[in-house]
Amino acid sequence: VVVFHPGFLLERSREAALDAVVEQLGTLRERLEGKGRGVPFGVEVMGRVRDLGSLDDVLEISRRTNWVRPVLDFAHMHATSDGGFVGVEPFALALEAVDAVLEAGSPFHIHFSDIAFANRNETKHLPYGEGTLRADPLREALYLLDRPATVISESPDERSSQAIRAVLAAGASSVERSS
Repeated sequence: VVVFHPGFLLERSREAALDAVVEQLGTLRERLEGKGRGVPFGVEVMGRVRDLGSLDDVLEISRRTNWVRPVLDFAHMHATSDGGFVGVEPFALALEAVDAVLEAGSPFHIHFSDIAFANRNETKHLPYGEGTLRADPLREALYLLDRPATVISESPDERSSQAIRAVLAAGASSVERSS
């Protein structure tokens, strides 16, 4: 999966920006398929509230292209929700929304790390445990859905990646762990 950020509003309405992204992705897809390189793409949830790339934006791009998968970055979502991802429910709701648009058999593609944020915008990724985002609720939410997941650590150090991996691996049979 080639993961990308959808971009910025650039003084456009959200709908106009979404239309532009979908149009550009269509052109890109035609060029790639013409060269026999039709690889899957993933559009990532962004970490700033005024950027294009909210969960709703990502889901809309995926719905309209049907070949671009939603990529959940829970650090970004934690930042833009002002620290709202502390229990199982917000993780489960996000996963359920993505589950509804992913094709059967495709795994969830998830980015995870701890994060510092201010004014609902990410400021930097942190070593695991220095902020307020934890992997335990993600693990529990993943158990609720019958879909495999690839979880990629975006932590700034290996110790943090190992800690996240250990939390997710605690009894997780459907989570593919990578860093």
